[in-house]
Amino acid sequence: MEFFPPPEWMATVHVNDVGTLQAAIFNAHSANLNTKIVLDDDIMLSNPLTVPAGTSILLTGNAANIITLDAGSNGFSVMEVQTDATAVNTMVYFSYIIVRGGNAVSDGGAVYSTGDGDAVIVLENGALFEENTAENGGAIALTKGAVGVFGGKLMDNRASLNGGAIYIQNGHTQPTYGAFRMYMDSSLIAQNEAGMNGGGVFVSDTSDVVITGGTIDNNHADSFGGGLYANSLNISASGCVSNNSANSGGGGIYLNGAGTIRSTAQIIGNSSLHGGGIYMSDNPDTSLDILNNVQIVNNQATGDKGGGGIYLAEHQLAKLTAGISVVFAQNSATQGFPARFPIHDAVYRANIQATQWSANFIQGYNNYDIRYDGSVPPPIPGCHVDGQQMVDVCLPVAVTPFANVGKITSRCCGGAVVTRGADICQGIPNGTCNFTIRQKICVNVPIDFGTIVQPGVPHILCSDEDCDDCPP
Repeated sequence: MEFFPPPEWMATVHVNDVGTLQAAIFNAHSANLNTKIVLDDDIMLSNPLTVPAGTSILLTGNAANIITLDAGSNGFSVMEVQTDATAVNTMVYFSYIIVRGGNAVSDGGAVYSTGDGDAVIVLENGALFEENTAENGGAIALTKGAVGVFGGKLMDNRASLNGGAIYIQNGHTQPTYGAFRMYMDSSLIAQNEAGMNGGGVFVSDTSDVVITGGTIDNNHADSFGGGLYANSLNISASGCVSNNSANSGGGGIYLNGAGTIRSTAQIIGNSSLHGGGIYMSDNPDTSLDILNNVQIVNNQATGDKGGGGIYLAEHQLAKLTAGISVVFAQNSATQGFPARFPIHDAVYRANIQATQWSANFIQGYNNYDIRYDGSVPPPIPGCHVDGQQMVDVCLPVAVTPFANVGKITSRCCGGAVVTRGADICQGIPNGTCNFTIRQKICVNVPIDFGTIVQPGVPHILCSDEDCDDCPP
């Protein structure tokens, strides 16, 4: 199902400032009415809007008058969506509205959820989330729930950690919603950045990520998943992941679970150190089926492991399938070797039927299109040399004293002495007795000395000498 179960808007109200907007949200909650709230003017916020648990609202302008809801980059999110385990959903839809300027100190620059229930956030036609920042989820961060992009856009949002535009920690309780849905060709997630993973979208758990249309384009992650980081993935129809980048792996997609890419989906123009288009993790549950007329084209891997189209671990080879109409073309990598290893021929014949490959290759493993860990060709045997080096290892040790005081007790020594009359007590009134406790400590420091050897890059010097004096 592309769309979430659509709500019916039973009431409509118009607002023109932050006071009437917040009041309309509270009224929708108290009346328990699914309410369309029409913003007639731009609104600058002085505090985050609050949506109580169980509320269902649509915030909208109109096609001729797209409204801006702006937090002014003043150090707070645009909206807090509260949830409760007893409420079915807290639902906020957006259309013909720009949500911008959220600058959260933690998660969710534009929208964040709190509580242990489900939040549902939907961007319909004319909705744009732009220039919001946070730690996780530059635009949207959900503790639990689902995000739908059904004609809306998320652009130029930033997360210092995960999910440049969208961060979902746990998907919706009801499988109908999953975690993330994107539909309609006009849907766009573009030019977002993450300091760690998921430049466009990051989904932490295994709830469904379903893309049946729209584009994830030109996003960047400093680690993995430039466009998308997912643990369960289904891309079909006209879904497109293009021109994204990641510094470590998976310029387009980082897949850490079961995935399917089919129909006319496209993985195009992405780049990363390893797995320019797709990086399959070495998680034993990771698998990928590529079917129908999917195009994996013009992706690039710049690191020594390669995999312009797809990178995966050697033990995952049987978990990757490619149908006969799948197209690999114009992918490139720093490392790509045309020699196929006989030990993997049977796996290749059983799982890879794609008939088109990038230039200079006639099959899929260990080339610019599909590459796996450990696929460097075996070296030609030469001569063995042992190199030795004496090293002097010294380790400074610092000993810092500490003392933990246990439970302090007191006891009476001998019987009490009772004296008649107003006898004057000896000693200092309200005084203090001081004493010192000394303890000698023997410190034993076990240390294992050793070395970590990291060979450098081998160099070769071509010689004019012949090999006549070298025995076979």
